[in-house]
Order: sequence, then C-alpha cells, then structure tokens
Amino acid sequence: WRGEYSPTALDCWWRDYCVWMRDLAQVCTRARVSLLFIGSELTSLQNRTALWTSLIDQLRIVYSGGLGYSSNWDSWQTISFHEKLNLVGINGYFPLIERNVPTNRAHSQTEYEARLLPHLSALNMWKQSHQTPMIFTEVGYPANDPDLSRPWYHSDKPTTKTKADQQFVGFRSFMNVFGQAGPQIGRAHV
Repeated sequence: WRGEYSPTALDCWWRDYCVWMRDLAQVCTRARVSLLFIGSELTSLQNRTALWTSLIDQLRIVYSGGLGYSSNWDSWQTISFHEKLNLVGINGYFPLIERNVPTNRAHSQTEYEARLLPHLSALNMWKQSHQTPMIFTEVGYPANDPDLSRPWYHSDKPTTKTKADQQFVGFRSFMNVFGQAGPQIGRAHV
C-alpha cells in the first residue's frame, strides 16, 4: 500500500517523481484539465514540506489549473504543504465498528454514525483555522468482506456471499454524517 511506501533512495526517487509530475502537468495543460492531484496517500512523505513546496512551485510554471493532494483518512492532518494547494482531498475509509468485535453483535445506525462524528469534528476544527478547501476524493465500504472495522481492506480470497446491506449501511452512515456537512468542510473552486 502506497501509504506505507518509503523510498530507500529518496533523492533519486523524488527526482524521478518530479519529472513525472511535470510531464503530467504539461499533458494536463494541453488537455485543459482543471485540477491535478500531485499525490495520493504518500503518508511517509507528507511531512517533507520543502520537497512538496518545490514540486508545487515547479508545477505552477507549466500548469495553471488547480493543484490538490489526496490523503488517507487517518493522516490528512499531516499534510504540511496544504497552504500551497488549491484543494486537499481525503480518502474516507472510516471504520464504523471496533476491530475484533464479534460479528454477530448487531450495531445500530446511530452507533455507526457516532463513530464518524469525531472525524467530522476534526475536519470542522481544521477548517476554522485553515483556508485550503477539502473534499472527499474516495469513500468506500465493503460488500463482501467480514465487517465494517476495516473498510479499506479487501480479501484476495474469492467470496460467494455478498453483504449489500452492510455496504448500504456504511454509505448511508457516511452520507448521514458528512452529507449535511458539505458547506462546513468546504467546497473547491478551481
């Protein structure tokens, strides 16, 4: 998973990454793309402010559209270069139950939504002191995995049982909590 990726030869890797991003930015300019995400879930690199700031400055020379970065749900607060961006994206795979809770225990819609409220609160607090708009760039809940404790997890084992009701409950919980919060979290104007 790219969130755990940590280049062993960072200087070499970063140089290649910058070349690739500049090439992508030029393609986006020619295609009149209005928003380019410069990275996604590169958690181990999110605290490298100087590297990201330099890359953003280089991209702004060849690309006039908006620049964004998409972070994992549990590390969005470590994006140290967000002020240089037009947008921060969050990949919202928020757990809805505690791990290792017996799967035969029934959970209520209220319990699922209560697990999301601290995340909503954190996003609203962040927005009060920062200008960079935020959006959800990904949201997911499984229809065929054991439970909603790790919605990002997918099993490589083939499964015949689909739990569409589980997936529905996950998305409904997300929308009930965050769907009304759009103006509080922010809207991107690129």
